[in-house]
Amino acid sequence: MSIYVSATIRRYVGELTRLGHAAPFLGELDALAAIAMDEGRDLPYARLRALFDYLVDGGPADIGLRCGSGRRLAELGIVGHAIASSQTLGAALRIAIAHNAGSDELRQIQFQTRGGEWIVEIRTAPGLPHGVRRLVCEEWIATFFASLAEVTQITRPDVRIELDYAALPGVDYARWLPATPLFGRKRCKLVFPAELLKQRLVSYDHDMLQLILRHFAERPVSTSFAEKLTRYLVLNEGKPPKVADAAAHIGVSERTLIRRLAEEGTTYSKLLDEHRRGYALALARDGQLGLKQISAALGYRSEQSFKRAFVNWTGKPLRQWRRDAGIGRRGARPVDRRQ
Repeated sequence: MSIYVSATIRRYVGELTRLGHAAPFLGELDALAAIAMDEGRDLPYARLRALFDYLVDGGPADIGLRCGSGRRLAELGIVGHAIASSQTLGAALRIAIAHNAGSDELRQIQFQTRGGEWIVEIRTAPGLPHGVRRLVCEEWIATFFASLAEVTQITRPDVRIELDYAALPGVDYARWLPATPLFGRKRCKLVFPAELLKQRLVSYDHDMLQLILRHFAERPVSTSFAEKLTRYLVLNEGKPPKVADAAAHIGVSERTLIRRLAEEGTTYSKLLDEHRRGYALALARDGQLGLKQISAALGYRSEQSFKRAFVNWTGKPLRQWRRDAGIGRRGARPVDRRQ
């Protein structure tokens, strides 16, 4: 989360400066974000919230769309390269789902396929002021379309954009988005044909993807051992995770990893459970994989173990949870581990 927050802050500050904003705190904030990125350390989420409050009060009305449209997958570091190296959009999405699970304090992104449609729903964090909700929603949507164009070269996809707020006067949405949004809807969401998930990526590189997956933990992007471990789990789903394996990939002893996690107020089992829960719910919402396939994707040794874990997380078995959420399982297929 820290690298993403720092990169976001630097992009917003750069755009404000280019547009002639000269608030004294902007220079200080940019310098702090630059140091945080260079040293791989955390920059508090509160800094980003303060910047968003400033943007809502005095920034350009289309600042979220502007900055989101300029984002590139490379800003996600090695995870971005893994996404871009995937074979299909669906395969890239699985990596993105795992990476985003529990890592974005501003939004929750939900994916599902239903009736031949691929639905992407954006829910902002509870308690955000209306203006900040609009800004973070528009930034994410613009970033999504920029990433989609980057990996598929599709700049005008067949999409329906629905937003749960009114259009802001003076904003040229057609400049930043591939379709005119439908405003005043119940939820913020994007609706595509499900066939788009089969789209082959122009940047697909099987050898590069395998290299990233194999050596990911040798190139840590943060000094936080909890974040290093979380990123290791993101790109090593499907293997039965062990503390010793994670420690070896991160480059420390098992004892050191356990001690450093304790110093950061967490444990291996807690982070593994959080990762599995977020990934499991994302895959369950998608509706394409069955219990056996989700269990394998999360590295459980038996379906019974996954069943117990899912009930502990949600209070319901997978089938009942999907039924209550109105999610039907469609188009089930095995996960291709070569992607």
